[in-house]
Amino acid sequence: MTSDEVLADGAMSVPAAAEFIGVGRTLLYAEMQAGRLQFLKLGRRRVIPRRALLAWAAAGLQGGWAAGDGQAVSGFGSDSQGAAR
Repeated sequence: MTSDEVLADGAMSVPAAAEFIGVGRTLLYAEMQAGRLQFLKLGRRRVIPRRALLAWAAAGLQGGWAAGDGQAVSGFGSDSQGAAR
Protein backbone atom coordinates (compact mmCIF):
# COMPACT_ATOMS: atom_id res chain seq x y z
CA MET A 1 0.00 0.00 0.00
CA THR A 2 1.40 3.40 -0.96
CA SER A 3 1.47 6.32 1.46
CA ASP A 4 -1.27 8.03 -0.57
CA GLU A 5 -3.50 4.95 -0.21
CA VAL A 6 -2.85 4.72 3.53
CA LEU A 7 -3.82 8.37 4.01
CA ALA A 8 -6.83 8.29 1.65
CA ASP A 9 -9.33 7.92 4.50
CA GLY A 10 -7.60 10.34 6.85
CA ALA A 11 -5.87 9.84 10.17
CA MET A 12 -6.81 10.10 13.83
CA SER A 13 -5.14 10.82 17.13
CA VAL A 14 -4.00 7.94 19.32
CA PRO A 15 -6.83 8.49 21.88
CA ALA A 16 -9.42 8.62 19.07
CA ALA A 17 -7.97 5.49 17.45
CA ALA A 18 -7.99 3.65 20.79
CA GLU A 19 -11.64 4.55 21.36
CA PHE A 20 -12.59 3.69 17.77
CA ILE A 21 -11.02 0.22 17.88
CA GLY A 22 -11.79 -0.49 21.56
CA VAL A 23 -8.28 -0.89 22.97
CA GLY A 24 -6.09 1.15 25.28
CA ARG A 25 -3.72 3.89 24.17
CA THR A 26 -0.82 2.00 25.75
CA LEU A 27 -1.38 -0.96 23.42
CA LEU A 28 -1.38 1.31 20.37
CA TYR A 29 1.84 3.04 21.46
CA ALA A 30 3.46 -0.38 22.01
CA GLU A 31 2.34 -1.59 18.58
CA MET A 32 3.71 1.59 16.96
CA GLN A 33 7.03 1.22 18.78
CA ALA A 34 7.27 -2.45 17.73
CA GLY A 35 6.65 -1.47 14.10
CA ARG A 36 3.36 -3.37 13.79
CA LEU A 37 1.17 -0.26 13.45
CA GLN A 38 1.94 2.52 10.97
CA PHE A 39 1.73 6.11 12.14
CA LEU A 40 2.71 9.64 11.21
CA LYS A 41 4.70 11.88 13.48
CA LEU A 42 3.63 15.51 13.25
CA GLY A 43 5.95 17.41 15.51
CA ARG A 44 5.62 15.67 18.87
CA ARG A 45 2.20 14.26 18.01
CA ARG A 46 1.48 10.84 16.50
CA VAL A 47 -1.53 10.21 14.29
CA ILE A 48 -2.65 6.86 12.93
CA PRO A 49 -3.99 6.55 9.39
CA ARG A 50 -7.48 4.99 9.47
CA ARG A 51 -6.53 2.36 6.89
CA ALA A 52 -3.42 1.37 8.86
CA LEU A 53 -5.54 1.01 12.01
CA LEU A 54 -8.11 -1.16 10.24
CA ALA A 55 -5.38 -3.32 8.66
CA TRP A 56 -3.76 -3.79 12.09
CA ALA A 57 -7.11 -4.78 13.63
CA ALA A 58 -7.91 -7.16 10.75
CA ALA A 59 -4.56 -8.89 11.26
CA GLY A 60 -5.71 -9.76 14.80
CA LEU A 61 -8.98 -11.43 13.77
CA GLN A 62 -9.32 -15.01 14.97
CA GLY A 63 -12.27 -17.39 15.08
CA GLY A 64 -15.85 -16.18 14.80
CA TRP A 65 -16.90 -14.58 11.54
CA ALA A 66 -13.30 -14.58 10.37
CA ALA A 67 -13.47 -18.39 10.42
CA GLY A 68 -16.86 -18.32 8.69
CA ASP A 69 -18.94 -19.91 11.45
CA GLY A 70 -21.29 -16.91 11.90
CA GLN A 71 -20.36 -16.35 15.55
CA ALA A 72 -18.89 -13.21 17.08
CA VAL A 73 -15.17 -12.62 16.63
CA SER A 74 -13.17 -13.91 19.58
CA GLY A 75 -9.52 -13.53 20.53
CA PHE A 76 -8.97 -10.04 19.13
CA GLY A 77 -5.65 -8.68 20.31
CA SER A 78 -4.03 -11.97 21.25
CA ASP A 79 -1.74 -14.40 19.51
CA SER A 80 -2.24 -18.15 19.25
CA GLN A 81 -0.78 -18.67 22.73
CA GLY A 82 -3.29 -16.23 24.23
CA ALA A 83 -0.71 -13.57 25.08
CA ALA A 84 -1.79 -9.96 24.70
CA ARG A 85 -0.68 -8.19 21.54
